[in-house]
Formats: sequence, C-alpha cells, structure tokens
Amino acid sequence: MEVPKNQASKQLSDGDEQSNSARVACSRDHLEFLDVVMDVRTQRVSRSGRPIKMRPVEFRLLQYFLEHPQQVFSRAELLSSIWGQHLHVVSRTVDVHVGRLRKALNKNGQPNCIRTVHSRGYSLDAQD
Repeated sequence: MEVPKNQASKQLSDGDEQSNSARVACSRDHLEFLDVVMDVRTQRVSRSGRPIKMRPVEFRLLQYFLEHPQQVFSRAELLSSIWGQHLHVVSRTVDVHVGRLRKALNKNGQPNCIRTVHSRGYSLDAQD
C-alpha cells in the first residue's frame, strides 16, 4: 500500500522540504524506504535489488526505522523499543548495532541512509 505523498514527504532538519520526496511504502508484511525493501514475513531485506544478510537485532532495528522513517530516535528510545525494558543493555550497544546495520546496508557502496543527529540519536533518512 503506497503512503499518500503528503504523508510521505517530510521536512529536513534545516527546514527545507526535500526536492524528491522519499518513496515510502508500508504494509503489515512489506516495508520500503527509498531503495531499502524488507519482507517481514520471510525475514528478507534488499537494497537496490540486492539481498542483504543481517543479524536478528539489526533486522529488528531496521524494521523499527522503516516503520518510522525520517523520525529521530534517541539511544534510550531505541533500547526500549528494540531490546525492551527488562533487559539490561548499555546505551553504547545501540551504536554498535547501528554501525553493523550501516555496514550491511552500505556494503555495495550505496549512500548512507541512517543519519546520526548530533546529541539526539539516529534517523532513517535520505542523505543530501
């Protein structure tokens, strides 16, 4: 199901509207942002049509980002959403897994689609 353009188009942090609004598609079993596609049911991810292997934590992290594109999440928010409240995990763990996710997504030289927002957290975004 394609998200209406007015919902898919977001504002960049500097206030300028994106010239090419990011393609966002979302359904229960299929998530898509730009050239990143996830099939939740089969646990498969691809970027630019190429399959990507990733660990379960990185898969859940990417799924969360795909469900909330262009939103900034702090380490604490990601810890709570991905690892839950009942597991003791340090906040730097998020950095390690975001790094692994970036490495998997950018393996074939694609531009980085996970943005670090200084003093705030991380966001799945179209890079300039």
